[in-house]
Amino acid sequence: MNGKFPNHCPFVPMARVLARPATCSRLLALAWLAAQVAALPQSFSKPATEGSQSKYSLTGTVVNSVTGEPIRRALVEVSVGPNPLAFTDGNGQFEFHDLPPGQMSINVRKPGYFDERELQNSSHTAMADVGPDPEPLTLKLVPEAVISGKVQSLEGEPIESLLVHLFTSRIEDGRRRWEQTVNDTTNDEGEFRIANLKPGVYYLEFGPGWSGHVLDPTKTGETYPALFYPGTADLSSATPLEVAPGQQLIANLAVKSVPFVKVSGVISGLNRGNGVQLQFEDQFGNNFSDIQRFDAATGQFQAAAPAGMYTLTATTWVGGAEQTAEMPLNLLSDVSGIRLTLAPGGPIPVYVRTEATRSSKRSTTGRANMPVPILRFIDANHLLSQNYAGVEGDPKSGIFTVRSLRPGRYLVELGANDSWYVETARCGETDLMSEELNIAVGSQTPPIEVVLRDDGATLNVEVSADTQKASATVVVQADRGSFIQTADISGARGTLELENLPPGSYNVFAFDHADRLEYRNRDVLARYASRATQVTLQPDGQQKVDVQLIKVTE
Repeated sequence: MNGKFPNHCPFVPMARVLARPATCSRLLALAWLAAQVAALPQSFSKPATEGSQSKYSLTGTVVNSVTGEPIRRALVEVSVGPNPLAFTDGNGQFEFHDLPPGQMSINVRKPGYFDERELQNSSHTAMADVGPDPEPLTLKLVPEAVISGKVQSLEGEPIESLLVHLFTSRIEDGRRRWEQTVNDTTNDEGEFRIANLKPGVYYLEFGPGWSGHVLDPTKTGETYPALFYPGTADLSSATPLEVAPGQQLIANLAVKSVPFVKVSGVISGLNRGNGVQLQFEDQFGNNFSDIQRFDAATGQFQAAAPAGMYTLTATTWVGGAEQTAEMPLNLLSDVSGIRLTLAPGGPIPVYVRTEATRSSKRSTTGRANMPVPILRFIDANHLLSQNYAGVEGDPKSGIFTVRSLRPGRYLVELGANDSWYVETARCGETDLMSEELNIAVGSQTPPIEVVLRDDGATLNVEVSADTQKASATVVVQADRGSFIQTADISGARGTLELENLPPGSYNVFAFDHADRLEYRNRDVLARYASRATQVTLQPDGQQKVDVQLIKVTE
């Protein structure tokens, strides 16, 4: 404008223009302001149009799933938005603003509570719909359970520093697995408290541990034995503690002190100058050491433990390799003359032989294409068992090895890859198809010999259910040995094809919730035998069976 308003009005400072009463001046001033506003960036001056995205709010309440009461100071999180986090107020209410329309994930958490999906081990995230006129949400949190109590002597004196172990179990791959979930120690009042527990069934064990044995207040050389609540030495006689969401359960225990049992003997196989670790281990794998005397030159030792059942283990290391010796003990009174011979846990050779019946394979079953067997070793000595799956070797040689296993008893699960099945599996005189493998202390385990065949049968399974859509786990149990094969089945038709099954007779089951069932326990599976479908498979044969869906009882 070159310093002039339109119509050639002289340019003057704005303060003077606005102060002039003349109508023309006022109009010119307003026109100048409009021009300046129009020159501003559009993001500041342009209002939202109908085409721009609208923003919405999301509100709700977080409540206790047991009592229905609101939960204050719970943290709520959404996946989008300018402020994705919010705390609930005193009424358990939360709100988010300026959210785009659509679905978004929403999570809530607070110490002392569990999300419902967390208890169900679900990976799915809760979703919330954002848009006009949304319904307020109600989010539920499950309160933690707590087990607490007091341990005292029969005379009423509190027992301090006693270890408290909490156990639970779960079903995994058809087998019950015991798990030690948490530990605690009694305080100077003999009290313990284990919090943050999910609903479930638990077992309590009290006893010694790595922190050292626990003496009674009179310091007479007595100790307190390992006991399960409410005071039994055997898990099978223990009382299960079933805790519900938010439950505060009290488990008090009175313990009678017992004398130490003295254990003495000699450890052989020690290299001069090498130390040794000697420990007592119970059926849950809890261990402690109380060596009162050890002579490295002669290997003689003296130790002590409360009465009970243990595995006494000696361990040393030679050149970085572990050497062990073990002996099961049922300590009722003093034991002497024990001999522990240290020896390395050598690998167990596995020899594989194939019997090919199909012409397409006869030319490829030489050592250049030897199939690899699958072996899983389940520790039967300890309730907190571990799986050992370690077949090593070169398929071209046809000779494999199993990595070192501790002495003990093992259940062996067998399988094969490609289109083979295990016909026989032996370790010396032991039939691994139906018997436990016993690895003795200080002795050489015979090689494992496996025969694989390729004339397996095919089984087509169709599941019938009350509902149109079948969803189940099919369990195929062989009459011979311990062979079990499983597969999940789902879909509108509920059909499944299993290949390369060893010829023989089978019971075929279909369970709606096999994750709750110890189907590898033949005694448990026998409860459902009357509802199984029986079938006999021939070499290279094919069969079809209809199976009724079985609902697993809790």
